[in-house]
Amino acid sequence: MKKIIIWSSAILLLLDLFLPIFKANIDTRSFFGFNIFPWLWLATLLIFEYKRFISKTYLLLYFFIFIAFIMNTIYWYQFNSIPWMISDIRNLFIAITLFDYFISSKDYKGLNICFNVILISIVITCLIDIFIFYRYGYTSRGRAARNIYLNNFGYADISFYYGICLTLPIIIAGFKSQKTKSVKKWFLLFYIIIVSYALFLAEYTTAFLIGVLGLIFGYLGRERFKYSLFLALIVICISLLLPRNIVSETIFHLAEQSEGEIMSTRLSDLGLTISGAPLSSTTHVEYRAARIPFLLSNIIKSPIIGGGPTTEHCFWLDRFSMFGIIGMIPWILIFIYQIRLTNLFIDDQYRYYYYVCISLCILMGIMKQLMGVYPLLDIFMLAPGFYLSDFYEKYRVG
Repeated sequence: MKKIIIWSSAILLLLDLFLPIFKANIDTRSFFGFNIFPWLWLATLLIFEYKRFISKTYLLLYFFIFIAFIMNTIYWYQFNSIPWMISDIRNLFIAITLFDYFISSKDYKGLNICFNVILISIVITCLIDIFIFYRYGYTSRGRAARNIYLNNFGYADISFYYGICLTLPIIIAGFKSQKTKSVKKWFLLFYIIIVSYALFLAEYTTAFLIGVLGLIFGYLGRERFKYSLFLALIVICISLLLPRNIVSETIFHLAEQSEGEIMSTRLSDLGLTISGAPLSSTTHVEYRAARIPFLLSNIIKSPIIGGGPTTEHCFWLDRFSMFGIIGMIPWILIFIYQIRLTNLFIDDQYRYYYYVCISLCILMGIMKQLMGVYPLLDIFMLAPGFYLSDFYEKYRVG
């Protein structure tokens, strides 16, 4: 009975996160700014798993909350960052405690049920967004920009897509591990195709590019990575030696093939930047690239306690600039602990895909804001937990 209640609470929370059509048709009344399901999950843990609240996992979470509270108290007048703090705490709590319960209790059956719910929900949501694009002509980004809400369909926002792009390396690992005629293998292939296409149509360029990198590194695998990395470096060197117009014209061609206006514009901006042609204004690529040196220069000025500005677009560098090394220490400790914990039960083959997922998340956080719970849920639950699910057959992946 205890497990069924915990499973039900976790499943409702995951459906609320990964299946917007569920959220659109179920009354989830707000409570202190969040709907009821995170609070239901917290209540379930307090009733049935209260002993875990003094474990190392939770102590690190408390340390994060303490440092976040101190730094936000010091700089609240400068950044008005209290909403950021609350969001970070909520997202970390959901991601870390979900995985902690299933690992600490060795409830692998429940973990497997949750993975089925997550992957099926992601596929359904992507199919709905693809349908909306071809039926109504709206991309996910276009709907967000125009505040278009289609009743009963729900809304997969930007954070959803910046989360699911990180799942592709581990899904490829699972695909490679399954037997040829396995139903799971065909489902994972279907997942890869649908998610990749939905990412392309959604018009979130960075999420799409991160997804492409995940597909490439996932396909290369551990055995061919070094050799393929060497070939990639050769290709990059050749690209740098090619006349700019050849590279830029290739990117312009890709922009013309893009289904969405914003994706096409971003690729065109990249082509213009590479071409070196005189421009009347700064391209989006140049504008975004300028954020990183700007933040780094401010980090150097006050690396310990922060106090620097924020662009609100570069997750890791923004927080480093705002709160310094002191504010980053809890993040670093949580990452180290979670990676060490995961390394205790994954094998060398899967470790490669796990590290690819972690690396892509760090890269994305340098370039963009890690919005919502999805990226953290990916690296703290999905990436390590996928190894223990039935979607991954041990010792069969390369």
